[in-house]
Amino acid sequence: MIDKMKVILNSCGELLISPKGKSMRPYLKEKRDKVRVIPAEGELSKYDIVLYKSNGLYILHRIIGKDKGCYLICGDNNYIVEKIPKEDIIGVVAEIIRRDRIHISMTSVSAEAWVKIWYIWNLKKEWIKLSNLMKRLLRKI
Repeated sequence: MIDKMKVILNSCGELLISPKGKSMRPYLKEKRDKVRVIPAEGELSKYDIVLYKSNGLYILHRIIGKDKGCYLICGDNNYIVEKIPKEDIIGVVAEIIRRDRIHISMTSVSAEAWVKIWYIWNLKKEWIKLSNLMKRLLRKI
């Protein structure tokens, strides 16, 4: 079945989306950021942020690897890894727009630095631990 969002993206060349939820925090934040999504053409790279559909929902998560022709995808604020076939990927994030005025290309030095800090230096693990600790403390108050 052809996805309507994919048809719109391919005909327009790009989509501007406001992310919802917390799965890509702290990198993408609801009500602060927008993302410019372009069609996913050719081979995608590790750490690209992609738009795909799962269980009827459109999701923005990051590619963290490959396995048998599928991409391994996970949110920056998640541990759950999904195995997504290439044909289920609708588009790839080309740019992040912060507070409607700061444009961050996904090929910029700052975007690449984030990936190194978050994934290679493993700050993700520490962020999730701290976030869970804060949630537990706030529940006790």
